[in-house]
Amino acid sequence: CPCNLSGNEVFSGLNEKICIQVQRVYDSCLMQEQLKEQKVTLLSYGLVPCCNGSCGEQQENANTQPTMPITFESCRSTSTEGVIRNLSVERLCDRPCFGRVRCQIDVPIDILFVDSRCVEYIGKGVITVDKDVLLSIPDESIVPFTLESMVSGICVTGTYIGNFQFKITICVTVILKVLAEVEMM
Repeated sequence: CPCNLSGNEVFSGLNEKICIQVQRVYDSCLMQEQLKEQKVTLLSYGLVPCCNGSCGEQQENANTQPTMPITFESCRSTSTEGVIRNLSVERLCDRPCFGRVRCQIDVPIDILFVDSRCVEYIGKGVITVDKDVLLSIPDESIVPFTLESMVSGICVTGTYIGNFQFKITICVTVILKVLAEVEMM
């Protein structure tokens, strides 16, 4: 029965083994860089919700289409989870348990912009980062592995270039991890 233990009772009489399944990180890499003049096309956009009531008249008069010219305000990543695409893992003959990992990682971002009537809009876009790294990878016959990415991005500058496209400079952090489910006794 679960209960409070004190003194030597902690180690006497404990004889049950427990198997715990956890995700083990075999290897990871971190990349931080500034991507300049990246073209981002908005996938969707909408009005910024007004929470204090001060922009009610502007939003009532605004339709869903922004009026040109559009002014960039800011952007940042919307999620810490990146989407891995075009993944290829090539094992190295001269270095067992290592592989060359090539992929593209999509970083989802929100772009805040204002139209000529000072109505704020928020749009969704994606920045794609290419990765080509060497990572320690477990032997597939023993443990099946997966790759996971963590991402973050924040804009430095941006301009609207037309046709719902922005040209931005963004600081991006990408962490790529090799994970496997393992059991511990």
